[in-house]
Amino acid sequence: MFDPAETPIQEVMAAAVASVGAALDRLDTAAIEGPAAVELFEVFDRAARLAAAGRALCAARIEETDAWRGKGHRDAAGFLAARMGAFRADAKDALAVGARARGAAEFGAAVRSGRLSEAQAAEIAETLGARPESEAELLGAAQTATMRELRAACAEVASRGAGADERYARAQEQRFCQSGVGRDGQWRLNAGLTTLDGALVDKALDLFQNEAFDEARAAGAREPFTAYRADALVRMATAALAGGVSAPDDVLDDLFGDDTPGEREQSGEAVSSSSGPRRRRRRRRGRPRARSSTIRHAIVVTVPHTTFLTGRPADDGEVCRVPGVGPVPVAAVRELLRDDPIVKCVVTNGRDITATATMTRTIKDDLRLAVLHAHDWSCAVPGCDATRFLELDHEHQFARHGPTSYDNLRPLCGPHHDQRTNEGYELMGRPGNYRWVAPDGRVLSADAAPIDPGPPCSSAPEPGCLSDLTAEHSPEHDHAPA
Repeated sequence: MFDPAETPIQEVMAAAVASVGAALDRLDTAAIEGPAAVELFEVFDRAARLAAAGRALCAARIEETDAWRGKGHRDAAGFLAARMGAFRADAKDALAVGARARGAAEFGAAVRSGRLSEAQAAEIAETLGARPESEAELLGAAQTATMRELRAACAEVASRGAGADERYARAQEQRFCQSGVGRDGQWRLNAGLTTLDGALVDKALDLFQNEAFDEARAAGAREPFTAYRADALVRMATAALAGGVSAPDDVLDDLFGDDTPGEREQSGEAVSSSSGPRRRRRRRRGRPRARSSTIRHAIVVTVPHTTFLTGRPADDGEVCRVPGVGPVPVAAVRELLRDDPIVKCVVTNGRDITATATMTRTIKDDLRLAVLHAHDWSCAVPGCDATRFLELDHEHQFARHGPTSYDNLRPLCGPHHDQRTNEGYELMGRPGNYRWVAPDGRVLSADAAPIDPGPPCSSAPEPGCLSDLTAEHSPEHDHAPA
């Protein structure tokens, strides 16, 4: 047995690879029990992380020394992609991780120790290039966040200060949409948009996907989420072509919600008196109404309270964002609120909602907005990062006289809601300190620690800021318990 400290590293790695190969030759998965398979999975996962770290460090050195030249490739990324049997994007990620691991001590230690997966390291490395001071913050987030949550955290960190304007302008400049038929015979679509444009497309797809889902369930069919999403894209295109440049009126009704009385008068439609019931526009026969409320089909933009009052990004790192999509610059929010009827601005102070800003004097779905914001616009179950098709769950069951109130509501995704309602699972605790408990009492997942909402803001408004827009304050939510 050789001493690794005295043996050249190439020989140490060759012996390690040989050991892993021998272990794989002995691996008979049919003879392994489930718990043993979990244990082995974790061992192999750690080995993969360490191998990816070493590969990234060597990749950065290959680029630094120009060792890739003369190999028939135009750059280091092309050379590495060919050696890895991967895409150029994978090679670029390895180069970024390797370079950043040598320049950032904490990040480098996390990569070398295997604490970060290859995907986590790539996300953090790209962000550290623009925000090196956020190293400790992002490494902490990586320990508990899902990949979707970590990507969102990296996007918000990169967008702090003037970063949001720069990223938004770059996304607008580099926007693209490509389509074509692949080798498998499927037509494929690939697009890149700004966060707000992407949110608009997502909301339209949500509407048509609800229709596809309702019709499939009525026919007794069950298909994956992605299949209904594909159906939604075709339905959206069909609706647009049927109406020339816009969707039919009944689709717009579902997307934008009820018209205001003034809009219905302008369209020549009869309007009931304020004391009588409101008339709904007749829908085209055979088209089911979307099952969700208007707020689900609005693009919600959260704006920190200080930003709302001053019209400038907050100094404490908070950013304007579309929940579930990403950060947006203040200027884009201001323009959209003036011109776009589908955008709703939610002013936040920590976990509290202090105001909503829209193009009308009416606030709709304040309670739903407050509950979603208190739970970071995602499923309340720790570790679940679902942000779409959330259902408001009563902590104390509605059937047993549980109130439909802020304190008694939590957003759950469909599967977790079904497990709590029908299978005996339970969500215990409060926002930021939840525990997801199995029927036998085992804690399956838990939040890391309670979240401090922070001190209240008392800044005064300045001329020309976001608060010049129509705003309705909601005192009942200003100090809602978290």
